[in-house]
Amino acid sequence: MLYIHSMSNEQTASLMISLKDLGFSKQATKRAYIQDGEHLPQKEQDDRGFTDVMKLVNRRGSNYTAAECKMLIDYTWTSHDECVECNPDDHSALIVWQNAEKSKRIRKLFSLIEKLADK
Repeated sequence: MLYIHSMSNEQTASLMISLKDLGFSKQATKRAYIQDGEHLPQKEQDDRGFTDVMKLVNRRGSNYTAAECKMLIDYTWTSHDECVECNPDDHSALIVWQNAEKSKRIRKLFSLIEKLADK
């Protein structure tokens, strides 16, 4: 069952979504960062948004706003995934299939987050 947490503070009330309820782990984002961003100079990490996303990964808990959830999920799409998508003939059928499944999961999660945010 999916739970939506509505939390408010003095400034604003914002919808909070639990990553656990979405079936998503922050570790997926962390692995993608290690693959794509960790080796980059700090300035380039900042420019590409890796610094901001890693602040979210390192934050305690699993409740995030819809925009934060999208950001965490979006950063799991790596340069390798992009390469497989653009050049499927250069990769095995299994790799292409795995990449397509990952793309479907990401789109499904984005769609779910958008539906929750609209409520």
